[in-house]
Amino acid sequence: MLKLLVSVLTVKIVMNVYNRSIYKKLVEHLDKKQITVYQLKSGEIGFILDKKISYEVKETATESDLRNLTDISKNLDIEDCHVIGRHPVKLFDGYIWGGFIH
Repeated sequence: MLKLLVSVLTVKIVMNVYNRSIYKKLVEHLDKKQITVYQLKSGEIGFILDKKISYEVKETATESDLRNLTDISKNLDIEDCHVIGRHPVKLFDGYIWGGFIH
């Protein structure tokens, strides 16, 4: 049980570091005021750029993550949605490998 707890905490720490690194890369190119976050009980949008494009950051990105992001983004009338991931299960439209963000 302790090993499982340590594993879960390690994944959360790694994702927090990864989220922050993506955020820092985005801020290098944009004004911080252009980047926002949106959260509901049903889910969240990792980053919204200029109220037009939504991004969700995932360790292992899937098409299901993109569908969830698209559904949540509809609440804000955002149609341009992308999932940023470290490790794709498979490549799909709307997926961005985090290493491409400079």
